Amino acid sequence: MKTTIDIPDPLYRRAKIRAVEEGATMKDLIVRSLLSALGPDTVREDRPAYATRRTTKPASANCYTAVIKQEGKWWIGWIQELPGVNCQERTRARLLDALRITLAEAIDLNRQEALAAASSGYEEERVAL
Repeated sequence: MKTTIDIPDPLYRRAKIRAVEEGATMKDLIVRSLLSALGPDTVREDRPAYATRRTTKPASANCYTAVIKQEGKWWIGWIQELPGVNCQERTRARLLDALRITLAEAIDLNRQEALAAASSGYEEERVAL
């Protein structure tokens, strides 16, 4: 079932960052949190097909480099390792927060696109440099 909920911005940011750190989608994080808050259910739901795939969590220490500078009244920043992740805000703190959120969203979107492209019969493996 699809629904729309209004989540306060600070809580959404925390949730989005946590989801990326755990290698999960926002949906996964919200469903898990609801299940935890509501307790066990006596009705067993069928396991979705994707749950049988072998997956690995990303490294817990995901660190990226923000390149930031102030131009006039604006702070501008980019994530060095990922093209297209850039933001502009009025304060340095808001810029860093916006970069974290945008980075989390970009990683989540890339992850979803990769899984959709692979479709089925795939494995996920961690690759370290």
